[in-house]
Amino acid sequence: MKVFMIHSFRSSWFILPLFVLCMTGCAKKNIKISSLEQIKSTQEKITDTSGKDRVLEIITTIEHNVVPAQSQPVQYAHVQNIQQDLSLENIAAYFDCKTVMGKSFLTQTLNHPVCAVDESGIVAHRKKAIEQLVNNPELKKQVDEILQLAAQQEQLIIQLMSDFFIGKTCPELQNLALLKNQNPYVYPFAEFCTTNKSMQTAKTVLQMLSLFGCTAGTIGFGITAANAAHMGAEYGQLACLSGYFGILTGLYGYIIYDDFTKAGEKRSKIHALNQLIHVAEQIERLCDTYQIDNQFKMSLIQDAQGARLVKELKHCRYTQKKNYCFSTPAVHTLLYKVYKNDKHLAQMFASIAEMDAYHAIATKMLASQDSRNRFCFAECIESEKPLVSSTGFWNVLIPHAVPNTLLQYRNIILTGPNAGGKTSLIKAILQNIVLAQTYGVAAAEKFEFTQFDVILSYLTISDDLIHGQSLFQSEINRAQELLQTIKALQPHQKLFFALDELFTGTASQGGERTAYKFIDKVASFDRVLSIYATHFDALKDLGAAHSSLMNYKVNAPVKNEKNKFVYPYTVSAGHNDICIAVDMAEQAGLFD
Repeated sequence: MKVFMIHSFRSSWFILPLFVLCMTGCAKKNIKISSLEQIKSTQEKITDTSGKDRVLEIITTIEHNVVPAQSQPVQYAHVQNIQQDLSLENIAAYFDCKTVMGKSFLTQTLNHPVCAVDESGIVAHRKKAIEQLVNNPELKKQVDEILQLAAQQEQLIIQLMSDFFIGKTCPELQNLALLKNQNPYVYPFAEFCTTNKSMQTAKTVLQMLSLFGCTAGTIGFGITAANAAHMGAEYGQLACLSGYFGILTGLYGYIIYDDFTKAGEKRSKIHALNQLIHVAEQIERLCDTYQIDNQFKMSLIQDAQGARLVKELKHCRYTQKKNYCFSTPAVHTLLYKVYKNDKHLAQMFASIAEMDAYHAIATKMLASQDSRNRFCFAECIESEKPLVSSTGFWNVLIPHAVPNTLLQYRNIILTGPNAGGKTSLIKAILQNIVLAQTYGVAAAEKFEFTQFDVILSYLTISDDLIHGQSLFQSEINRAQELLQTIKALQPHQKLFFALDELFTGTASQGGERTAYKFIDKVASFDRVLSIYATHFDALKDLGAAHSSLMNYKVNAPVKNEKNKFVYPYTVSAGHNDICIAVDMAEQAGLFD
């Protein structure tokens, strides 16, 4: 038996190098594979927008209809199509918020103008906050510095929330998600083992003990084998055991190294959350100091789970920006909590986004003071009939926009040549109503208006071939929808709507007659204010004859020395009689 064991261990000296050689070959192969995977991962990281999407998803979970210290919820106007027709995302981008959250907040709030009967005072609070930033340079400077820090940390948080980062540093979460669907009975225990700090600590301790044990085995058997060889005794078995424990040492060393590396990456991202909490708390302190009634603040986190999460994120472990960490179980388990309870971050995100929106608007207002196109604080008018008075108003999405002045106390029939700016003018009026009923500001020298309870836009009506509806049928449906909304108005409510080229989806004569009757009907409602762009001649006569209608036109272009049209993009009372459609086609070379 002893002879057999000696020969077996002697043969292992032949097998072991082969094993090491195979492992080396696999390692080389893995290097190539890992290089390809690294390239693929880099590409995924560049194109991965999941982190940004997740941050924006979190911020949308916040309740926007609650104002602190107010018993009445925010009451919003009924709106339709304004996000699409006004390109609210582009308007939010124009204000150039410092954070992605701020831009998202602006887009969300602009899509929900506040109605006339609101008693929460939210628009007044927002307007006051912007006024404070405009009139107090020291406050604005402090907010600017805070938001710059927030913008830097936000990029790290976007990485933290991305599928790429979660898959790289927390693959256990993906495994748990699969297990939850495949074996819901085992899932609770598996989740407990993965997310419980004590269990993770025990796992780390066992790994460290295993590493020390294997290291001791490697050294001990190695020394014993060396002594045996020196004394001329059989040492093959001891050498093999030493090699075996050496391999285990390497494996455990790699596992622990990988664990510490991932913990370091996670810690640096959790540090960003730690810093954002301090940013949100700084904003709240500034608001208290300058008596700004911000809608969202850290002190409003009353939920026990949310408060506990914030407390853990504020731990001194995460106050410094370091990419290493020795308390790996704490880091791992905290990050699991963040991913599972990220909705509790909404209040923090919203408080920063809210101030970012105020700061962005205030910055534009200050920058416009010495320019032709200015911003102003809107003034609400108390009147039984709707009214919009716009002095020097302009479209924020048009570079070098030409300002115009318009007093609208009746429904407007807007005519003018092609490409003269009718649609842009309508959008500018709608933009200012939305800005005024959301933040109390307007893109104008002066803007006075009655608040509206319903704001409707029908600037882009198209056919619906999936449901078998032609363009004209779609236009009829929109007109019916509009009339039903008007008829359903309460006695105290006011409605504003905008139409662009309605009833053009049929022969001109039939479309003109339909438009005439429709506008005549709409004009009979005295709590409705509208602007309708058209090329139908009959509507010009209606605009001149009807007591609730008025004609306005965008002024016609003139030809320059090169025989090219130059558009003034201005508006004036009266109707347009100039048609340049054929001239435009000739200039485009259509008939060449």
